Amino acid sequence: MIVASNGGSPTHPAWYQNLKANPRVDVEVGAETFTMVAEELDDTARAELWPQLAAQAPQIDDHQAKVTRRIPVIMLTRQD
Repeated sequence: MIVASNGGSPTHPAWYQNLKANPRVDVEVGAETFTMVAEELDDTARAELWPQLAAQAPQIDDHQAKVTRRIPVIMLTRQD
């Protein structure tokens, strides 16, 4: 999961627009590189997951409180 909070900015981060245009991405973790597909969660899935995300990264609640836009949550799914 990744959260497009942009630090509580009123606009989505540029990388969010890039993922919307091209959801297939290469991800590097350490020495490993693999392909993932990004998909924005719908309102229901986001609402269910948000408390867990906020528990791990409390600042996202602060970011959401700063803005009127709904901060997107993106699911990255590995493609093997």
